[in-house]
Amino acid sequence: MVLTIALVRQADRREDIAVASGPLTPGMVFGEEHVRWTSARLDGDVPVLRRDDVESYDGMIVANRIDEGDVLSRGDLRPASAPDDLRAMSIPIEPSRAVNGDLEPGDRVDVIYAGGTAVRIVVADAEVLEVSDNSGGALAGGLGDFAVTLAVTATESQLVAAAVTDGNVLLARSTGAASAADEPPVSISELEDET
Repeated sequence: MVLTIALVRQADRREDIAVASGPLTPGMVFGEEHVRWTSARLDGDVPVLRRDDVESYDGMIVANRIDEGDVLSRGDLRPASAPDDLRAMSIPIEPSRAVNGDLEPGDRVDVIYAGGTAVRIVVADAEVLEVSDNSGGALAGGLGDFAVTLAVTATESQLVAAAVTDGNVLLARSTGAASAADEPPVSISELEDET
């Protein structure tokens, strides 16, 4: 805070900058009600929140403890991990088990676990937030080079973690399909009877 005040005092032009109107704790959803304005001289691109910035930061998450009266920095706020109070979870997976890697943000997928005695959908209709392909071509390959980040609930994150730990996970693109949330598990013996 002392460094910020020193920078502000040395600068030439005055602008309205945001200071915390009360204490802010990590994890809080930020809104304009958490701000009061003070006029300060700024030199160059000091990463403080200006009046013009605040609307674009509304709804972001407070990343650091901020005391009342502290100058708010852009680095104090982060976007939410996922929409609708969900969590972002990445799954390292071989592209051949994830629609041959043909997934994009906004797609929906079912996370399928193939266990020793049954196959079941552990998460239905999860939103794809990001697809990371760092494989570097055919020679680089390997698990962990390709990952899909999904929006999941806390319970779903545990189910996915358990399935990934066992290593028998597949993703089925369900974009535009009816939800499979109520699909019961299928036993391996039922599958063998059908073949």
